[in-house]
Amino acid sequence: MSEYTRQGTDLRGHPDIAELQERYARVAARPQVIAVDGAILLVGLYAAISPWVLHFGAADNDLKFNNLIVGIALAVIGIGLASVPERMHRLAWIAAPLGVWLLISPWAVPPTHHSRAALIWSNCWVGGVAVALGLIAAAMTFMAGRRLVRR
Repeated sequence: MSEYTRQGTDLRGHPDIAELQERYARVAARPQVIAVDGAILLVGLYAAISPWVLHFGAADNDLKFNNLIVGIALAVIGIGLASVPERMHRLAWIAAPLGVWLLISPWAVPPTHHSRAALIWSNCWVGGVAVALGLIAAAMTFMAGRRLVRR
């Protein structure tokens, strides 16, 4: 009989995990990261309320609910990045594809020929900003990971 005993896979006490958490806490405390996280939250909130700010028409109900859902998703990502960055840091890139969806959604969601230019421009601007913020947040996470590898 072997004297081998299976130990649990709990890694909370592992020194590399503690170092990783400390590194992400340092990175998340930087003013640039806090600004990007807050901006993602604000972009999400605007995307969620934009149908009522711009008075989307009754024919644009599908786009109205699309913006609401994508905006809430962006806002939740922003809140998560701001409140628990050590757990959410790897999900920051999700803002970029959500922004791409906001960019193309005026044409992808069952289009109406009565969509106003303000509706299309709003989605394009909000989507573009969300893509940029998602890419910036992902780059910050990537660069934080590279700093640990160099040490």
